[in-house]
Amino acid sequence: MNDANLRRLQQLIAKYELGEEYHLTIDDLEHSLSTSRRNTSIILKCLSEYRWICWIPSKGRGKLSQFRILVSFPEALEQVLALQLDQGCFNVIPRLLESYGDAAIKALTLATEKHSLFNQQHDHLLITQYPWVDNLEPAKTYRTAEHHILRSLYNTLLVQDHDGNPQASLAHHWKMEGRFLHFWLRPNVLFHDGETLTAKDVAQCLLQLKNIEGPVQSLFDQVSDVQVVGDKQLTIELTHANPMFLYALSSPHASIYRCKRTYFSSGRSAYIGTGPFSLDDWSEERLVLKRHRGYFAQNALLEQITLTDIEGLNDHTLSFNQSGVAEETTINALSYLAVNRREDSGITPEELDRLVSFIKSSSKEFDADMVTDDLSFSPSKLTCSNPIPILTGTVVLTRPRMTIPLLQEMADWLQQTIAKTGVVIEVVELPNISDPSSMSESADLLFIEEVIEQPADYGLYDWLLASSGLRFIFNNSEMKAHCERVRAAVSGEDPMSELKEIEGSLYQQKLLCPLFHGKEKVFNSVEVHGVEINQTGYSDFYKLWIASSEK
Repeated sequence: MNDANLRRLQQLIAKYELGEEYHLTIDDLEHSLSTSRRNTSIILKCLSEYRWICWIPSKGRGKLSQFRILVSFPEALEQVLALQLDQGCFNVIPRLLESYGDAAIKALTLATEKHSLFNQQHDHLLITQYPWVDNLEPAKTYRTAEHHILRSLYNTLLVQDHDGNPQASLAHHWKMEGRFLHFWLRPNVLFHDGETLTAKDVAQCLLQLKNIEGPVQSLFDQVSDVQVVGDKQLTIELTHANPMFLYALSSPHASIYRCKRTYFSSGRSAYIGTGPFSLDDWSEERLVLKRHRGYFAQNALLEQITLTDIEGLNDHTLSFNQSGVAEETTINALSYLAVNRREDSGITPEELDRLVSFIKSSSKEFDADMVTDDLSFSPSKLTCSNPIPILTGTVVLTRPRMTIPLLQEMADWLQQTIAKTGVVIEVVELPNISDPSSMSESADLLFIEEVIEQPADYGLYDWLLASSGLRFIFNNSEMKAHCERVRAAVSGEDPMSELKEIEGSLYQQKLLCPLFHGKEKVFNSVEVHGVEINQTGYSDFYKLWIASSEK
C-alpha cells in the first residue's frame, strides 16, 4: 500500500460509485485510469489484493468483467497510514498529510487510536516526535535526548538519588582511599547478549573514556590506571585525590558496556549494555527499545518502545495525548554567553568587550528575577542598564536549535539587544551541540543553556571541566592548562573556594558571561498511552507504564 495506489483508487472513485456493481470491459477501466492495458491489469490486481475493489475478469469472447469499489477513500487512507505505523515507515506519513490535508489528519487520528489500543494491549509504546538520535557513544554525546536512551541501554557503577548522593548500581559497595577508588560489582549482572559482567569489562570502558576525544574527556583523563583485582572487584587509580570523581562515575558518559557492538541493517551500530532495555533496531526512521528480561534491578514495565521523529507533524492539527501520572523533578540551569576573541573576527576585541558588558547590564530588562552573576545563583548585584553604546563591526552568534519557547525568547532578546548598538549580527545554528569547537574559527559568541549537575559543589566542578562555553573558546593547550588548574583546586585544602576563584576569573576576563538562572519543576510523564505525540517530558523509559484503556 502506498501513495500511488491511493491516487489510482481516487481515479476510480471519481468515475464509479462505492458499492455498486459494474459490468465493464478492460478498455473502460483503461480509459478511467489513463494508462496502458498492461498497467491497468497490474493496478486492478494490486487493488484487488488490498480488498479495495472487487474485479472479476471476463471469461470468453464478448463477455464483460465484474467491477465494484469496496472501500471509501478515507478508509483506504486510514489503512495505508495504519500500515506505516505498524511497519515503522514513518517518513511516508508527512507526505500523506501534505497531499491529502484534513482527510489524512482524520485518517491518521483513527489509525493512531487503533495502533494505540494495540500497543496498550501488548505493553508497547510509540513516541512519534522524539528528537533525532545520531550518536549513542557514551563518551561522545552531550545531548539530553541521547542521554535518555543511554540510561535505558547501559548502567553505571553508581547512580545519584534525588539529593545528588551516590547510590549503588553495578557496584554494590565502594571505598575511597586517597587517589584510589575500590569497587565491588554485583554478581550475575547480564549483558543483553547473555554474557556476565566482569571487572575486566568495566576496566576496559573506563580506560577508553580517558582516551576518547569528546565533551567529557577532561573529566576522565585524570584516570591513571584501572586494576582488575578479581572477577568482581577493581580499583581505579587517579592522578590526584578527587572526591568529586564519584559523581562523574554516575553520569551517562561513564556507562559500562561490552567492547562488542550490535549492528543493524541501516549500517548503524551500538555497544552491548546491561540496561533495562536492549537496542532492537536503529535506522534513520526509528529507534526500537526492547525490554531486557534478564535485568538485575527494577524491570521495565513496557515490552517495547519505538522512538521516531515524524517531521512536520506539528504543522497539522493532530492531538492525541491525555494527561496522566507524572514525576516531579527540579532542575537548575544556566544560560550564558561564551566570548571567543578570534583573529578573523569582524569586530575588534575592545568593541566585543563593550558589547558583552552592555548585554550583561541589560539582562534585567528581559527578566530581573532570572538574572544571575555566577553558579551560586544568588541574587544579582546588577542595578541598572548601561547607556546604549554606539559600536561598529559584525558579530557572529552561534547557538543550538532552540526547542523550548523561553530559550527562544531569550535568544530573540539577545539579538535585539545587540542590534541596538549598531553592531551587525549574523546568527549561525550550532551544528553539533556535543562539539562547540566546530564553530570556534567562525563565531564570536556562543549562547547556550546548560543544566548544572547536583550537588552544587560537583555542578561547579563538572561545568568548569566540561562546559560547552569553555570548549568553544579554548584551544587544546588552553583547555589542558585550565583543566590542570581545576584538578589542582579539588586536591587542595579548600576546593570550593579555589573552584569559585577559577570561575570568577573567567568572568573577570570576559571569557564567559552568565545571564539567566533557570530553576523549574519539571513534570515528566510516567503514565503513558500506546501512542504519544509529545516531543519531550518523559521519565526514564524503564519507569513508564501504560494507562488503562478503561480510563
